[in-house]
Amino acid sequence: MVQPPIPADLDPQRTSVDQVLLDTLDLLAALALGRVGDVATDDIQALAAEALACGSPLTPELRSLAEARAVADTVALDAAQVRLFISGRGGTPAPPYESCHVSGAGLKPVLGPQADVMRARLVAAGLEPRDAAANEPPDHLSIELGYLVLLLGGSDAGLDASADMMASREFAITVLPNWQRWAGRVAQAVHEDDPGEQFWLRMARLAVAALEAVAAHHDRTP
Repeated sequence: MVQPPIPADLDPQRTSVDQVLLDTLDLLAALALGRVGDVATDDIQALAAEALACGSPLTPELRSLAEARAVADTVALDAAQVRLFISGRGGTPAPPYESCHVSGAGLKPVLGPQADVMRARLVAAGLEPRDAAANEPPDHLSIELGYLVLLLGGSDAGLDASADMMASREFAITVLPNWQRWAGRVAQAVHEDDPGEQFWLRMARLAVAALEAVAAHHDRTP
């Protein structure tokens, strides 16, 4: 799978709600792989300004993420990412794998059924994760977000012109409950006074809001 680019040079003319959603998913996919050092506060602020200009429902979450990025340095962000998502003291609170967050009590094992289903989706689409994502199970948050971006297509005509529109909405609806549980576990694990952890909490909330936005398009379909 082609790794989505980080929107470092956002085009101020692209002010549609759908384009903001695609740019946000691109940003989130990069962050989920730990590429936070490549994302400046100005990048997020620019995207938040585009969201505001077109009335995107993601505006509050983007502004919140920009505020958190402004007060957290890369060292704090990296440390918080490791503790929350990779190897925390006493366990990993919120692994970024869909399989871990299916319904039921407690975290589930990595490489559960959701990983198999996601692998089948990628194979059916002729896609293969590469770069850092190639080392992760197929239900890693970054891979699922990248897959969603490719389904949406990034058409200049907007989401409603994409041939894979329905597939993208159905995918978002399917995975949303598990990622909502993931975001809830992030919220339970963070500390109010840790700027790095607060950034990742806001990133998790933005990820859920973006998935909800894709699912909402499904509700508008006749």
